[in-house]
Amino acid sequence: MKTQDRYKWVVLALFWLAYFFNQADRQVLFTVFPLVKGELALSDVQLGLLGSSFFWMYALVVPVAGGLGDVLSRRKIIALAVLAWSVATFCSALAAGFVLLMIFRAITGAAEAFYYPAANSMISDYHGQRTRALAMGIHQTSVYFGIVASGTLAGYIGQQYGWRTAFVAFGGVGSVLAVVIWKTLREPERGQSDREAISSPIEATSEKSWNVRLADSFRSPSALLLMGAFLGFKVVDAAYLAWMPTLLFRKFDLSLVEAGFHATFWHHVGAALGVLAGGHIADRWSQ
Repeated sequence: MKTQDRYKWVVLALFWLAYFFNQADRQVLFTVFPLVKGELALSDVQLGLLGSSFFWMYALVVPVAGGLGDVLSRRKIIALAVLAWSVATFCSALAAGFVLLMIFRAITGAAEAFYYPAANSMISDYHGQRTRALAMGIHQTSVYFGIVASGTLAGYIGQQYGWRTAFVAFGGVGSVLAVVIWKTLREPERGQSDREAISSPIEATSEKSWNVRLADSFRSPSALLLMGAFLGFKVVDAAYLAWMPTLLFRKFDLSLVEAGFHATFWHHVGAALGVLAGGHIADRWSQ
């Protein structure tokens, strides 16, 4: 195997870990909702605002993040994003009340928004049509592992040491990962995998202004269909992941560990198998 062929899988491994903590850091709060509610004397509405502040900020920032990923160094964007959301997660443990905790969760959402567009772009540059969908499928499995691990570990840490320690643990490890990514990741040439596969020139996306690229996205029927499908998926998924651990804790008297595990594992084990199979099938059909 060529060095370049090996390195593209090293990149995927780094991104797998980054996306693992991307998802884990957002799930920590949902697992320890009962502890946060009790210590800070919050209502269910305030708990919901803590969760929705993350997703609203993510939704507002991600188009800008995607645009910057087309013109700036994706390596720097990814490393700094991992560091920013990890520090925000760590600082969430220091929050003494609702407002400050909501601000840190909003910052976490804004920072996480910068990761996914840049990472997908780099994966596409390192992996051509032969392995691209499989690579993205493998990358996507880190979502499920991150959510399940976070749901279970955060429940255990919260039960044993308090909810603040769970934020410290995930935020601290993520900060170390950001340094590893900064030192290991190399910026690929944009469009290099497609250039190797076809002889015709590829129009440089970065030459278009941000508003033109955004307009192009909304003129594409395929893009609109994909956006609609993903919107429907996330509306259900976000509500499920936010409240299922609390539901199991309250209604079925499960411990935080049990609630965190059962709320995430069964939902995602099938999804992990599905994206791997879907990635393999998509690679075959694309050829």
